[in-house]
Amino acid sequence: MDTKALRKDIIEKVKNSLEDDVILDIARLIDADESYQKIIFSEDQKNSIKNSIREYEEGKFITNEVAEEEIQKWLRD
Repeated sequence: MDTKALRKDIIEKVKNSLEDDVILDIARLIDADESYQKIIFSEDQKNSIKNSIREYEEGKFITNEVAEEEIQKWLRD
């Protein structure tokens, strides 16, 4: 089904819907779509992300459990 036919089908279903919850859900989806903003990263941010991915792939990270243990140790000292 192409988007034009899909649009018509959705409009008809909304017109014929007796469920308030369905209408409210659709309204929330439309509002979310309208408020969506594309995030544009700077070159520095892109490089930082690439470096973080590389470090992760090289195993240069600690688990949440280890981090929690280290934090608890710092708090005790």
